[in-house]
Amino acid sequence: MTRMFSRTAARIVALTLLAAVFGGCGGPDESSNPDPATLRGYAETYVSLLQAKDEPGLRQHLGNDAHPGDSAERITAYGGRGWTLSEVSWSALTPRAYALSMVVAGPSGRTTWRHNVEWTGGRWIMAPLDAPPAGASTESPG
Repeated sequence: MTRMFSRTAARIVALTLLAAVFGGCGGPDESSNPDPATLRGYAETYVSLLQAKDEPGLRQHLGNDAHPGDSAERITAYGGRGWTLSEVSWSALTPRAYALSMVVAGPSGRTTWRHNVEWTGGRWIMAPLDAPPAGASTESPG
């Protein structure tokens, strides 16, 4: 009984954290539907901004106003390291949230980055690096 309660509690905590990350990000264009095909371009721009170490551009691209320091953390961790994007895929977590997977190559070889993104206010918003995984985890390159 305790084990079942622990699993249920863990699921509730994970769902609550995901709601906190994605909650309250609504904009005026909530009626528009996401076009998942635009995630390829979103990922290309993301990797390009990291490569260029363009912190203001990355902050705007991420669209995560609740975590303004996230773009600087990403630049510090991954910026200017020769990353090239080779593959992009995604899967729906909800009708407006997706697990975005990017296969990138850099000085230490190929790796996969996974980030959660949400369609809000007519644009993609990326969850911060320290967000808990929800159907996909964020992996840092070697």
